[in-house]
Amino acid sequence: MGRLGITHRLGGHELKAGADLELNSKQMARVYSGGAFLRNYVDSSIEVTRWVELAPPDGADPRFDQTCLAEDPGAMPGLGGSRVFACDYLSGIPGAPGTLVNGETVNWSAYLRDSWRIRPNLTLNAGVRYEEQRLRYASNLRGTTDVLTGNRLGTNAVVLDGNVAPRVGVIWDPTERGASKVYAAWGRFFEAIPMNINDRAFGSETSYTQTYVLGVEQPCGPRDPRIGGPDARGCLDTAARPTREQLFGSSGVLIAPDLRAQYLDEIVAGVEYQLARDTKLGLTYQHRRLGRVIEDLSTDGAQTYVISNPGEWSEDAERALEAQIARTADDATRARLERDLRLYRGIRRFDRPSRSYDALELSLTRRLARGLFVQASYTYSRTHGNYPGLISYDNGQIDPNISSQYDLIELLANRAGRLPQDRPHSIKVDGHYTLRHRGHELTLGGRFRALSGIPRNALGSHATYGPDESFLLSRGSLGRTDAAHSVDLHIAYGRKLSPSVLAELYLDVFNVYDYQATAGVDDTYAPEFHTGGENHVNPISGGTYEDLVFAKALDGRGEETGRPSARNPNFGKPVSRYAPASARIGFRLRF
Repeated sequence: MGRLGITHRLGGHELKAGADLELNSKQMARVYSGGAFLRNYVDSSIEVTRWVELAPPDGADPRFDQTCLAEDPGAMPGLGGSRVFACDYLSGIPGAPGTLVNGETVNWSAYLRDSWRIRPNLTLNAGVRYEEQRLRYASNLRGTTDVLTGNRLGTNAVVLDGNVAPRVGVIWDPTERGASKVYAAWGRFFEAIPMNINDRAFGSETSYTQTYVLGVEQPCGPRDPRIGGPDARGCLDTAARPTREQLFGSSGVLIAPDLRAQYLDEIVAGVEYQLARDTKLGLTYQHRRLGRVIEDLSTDGAQTYVISNPGEWSEDAERALEAQIARTADDATRARLERDLRLYRGIRRFDRPSRSYDALELSLTRRLARGLFVQASYTYSRTHGNYPGLISYDNGQIDPNISSQYDLIELLANRAGRLPQDRPHSIKVDGHYTLRHRGHELTLGGRFRALSGIPRNALGSHATYGPDESFLLSRGSLGRTDAAHSVDLHIAYGRKLSPSVLAELYLDVFNVYDYQATAGVDDTYAPEFHTGGENHVNPISGGTYEDLVFAKALDGRGEETGRPSARNPNFGKPVSRYAPASARIGFRLRF
């Protein structure tokens, strides 16, 4: 990353300007054990998910030597139909064709900032930052045609430009002697998308799922006595036709026209006042609001994914695509564009992502005596919305901007509520005392922390996306985990080796009273499988805990059955605890 900056000071002004350039190029590896992921459905059926590369049926590449059948993503909803693809199963060996992706993204920005001292006790800070990001297709895909969407792939998959981020702040000292401060600031901040999306969405990642029902013929090999059924290895080369086939993955990615960058706005306001010479009291309010999100979603049942701003698609982009369709003479191209238009219009049916954070902090800082310093704060905060952020806390998925949170519209039910970051109460107390005498130092310190627990949920399995993707009840409606609190101690002895060098031996003790409360509980109410087979379940809109007993299991096609959903016997029980008491001893040189 390169940076160029210029600062100019004149009178009460300080003007800064600069630019940043960042070029990230990365070779990302995909390694899949055996080229397939196998799931045994309690001796009733077996699902095989293979990671594949695709080519058109008439492709001449000798690597594509097998046939994949899948639902036609171009068919009208409800009409079905199949397409045939030449495909090659990845071996899973590092370095084999298809297991390495050369991705690249380019970021650049420029900024201008001015600090103006209007009066000796009043300062105004203002600035603006302009940013752009270009996310590029994998090098081997550039100049080719996506076999699912039919779109020609160029160099850049996504160009996010026009990102203007203004920021302004003011600081005022009403005492005019440095004993107080009243301040406020507002700013807009754009996301720099990590390179994970280059690998998964712009690297032609594709999976091909086949489901085999086990019967007399045992199409997936002999019974394995260790698991009570076939181990599914025979499915990799079986000639038997599967009962269900699905092409699933990122090869069908479309980029919504007029895609705009993700951002959030932040407001900070506060006051600090010096009560006495060594005592300062502060009150701060902070508000953060998510303005726009980039996520992938599907409006055709996970056959095709659209990188979009969920819940919004511009009318200008719609009219431009309609005009392109009107002047297209080729029937096949017009049909493809009409299908894309249907998918883009479906973006508006999704809820807009939302997340708001509001916090009020009261702080006190005091220097009690020479070498003795204490500070304490209490924060009350709330975090609400339907989108926790780039990490999906509920299923542990770390796929920024392409998580499952917005993939299907039915996954959005009950997702609004207390987000995982919602911890209303936070108390912090820190203090230390340093005694110095003739080149020797003795430091004694400690800190206390107390924090509210995280909201609890009731999760179930989705017929297509699997475990913990359905919110059976409204997010965060089942109370909280235990609050966390601990005391840490620090003891250090130092001796000066020279006027500028201090040698120090120190001991840190964490969680002195060994408090190991519950940090997380099992939120899975309806597990994916049970002794009767698959156990998917729909959300209960507006439901309460008492309604969970009425939840009905779904079959593999997502259709509701008359069978009550199985309940996870571990539901609500601890799965993690806060760290026990521990200590460390160390030595360091301070310059």
